[in-house]
Amino acid sequence: MGTALVTANKSIADEYVRRYQQSTKNAIEGILNMGEAVYEIYTKFKLKELSSSDLEYFCTSVNLDSKGSTFRKYKAIGRNADKFRLYMDKLPSSFSVLSNRA
Repeated sequence: MGTALVTANKSIADEYVRRYQQSTKNAIEGILNMGEAVYEIYTKFKLKELSSSDLEYFCTSVNLDSKGSTFRKYKAIGRNADKFRLYMDKLPSSFSVLSNRA
């Protein structure tokens, strides 16, 4: 059984907890949004709605290599973004961990 935590300034500490948790949620949402962008443009490229030069323009603009592991990881995250959003409060705010769970 755990030990109860006692704080002299609980309301101040709670504000920092809230701020920290909101920042984590924002970081996860940002990773999911980037993943969705990569997945969507890649899908449009595969469906021939966009050319390879369009895909390369995107990748160059956001500093990604379309054949690199970071691109593949973002693509996997984007493909699974809706599932991840169901568990936002339990997800780590780490790109690498999210990509491994995708």
